[in-house]
Amino acid sequence: MFKKKQPVIAEPDTMNGDIFLSIAVAFLAIIAVNVVIKLVQFLKRTFASK
Repeated sequence: MFKKKQPVIAEPDTMNGDIFLSIAVAFLAIIAVNVVIKLVQFLKRTFASK
């Protein structure tokens, strides 16, 4: 079902798809950075308390 509909949707929305993909990647990267920063801060607190 998806293989038949895919080419019709993909041709006009190629640019939109790429933009959406880049936004999604950037959003995930920002989340990953925030998680890493929080992890580092948490580890620093735990090591500092010991």
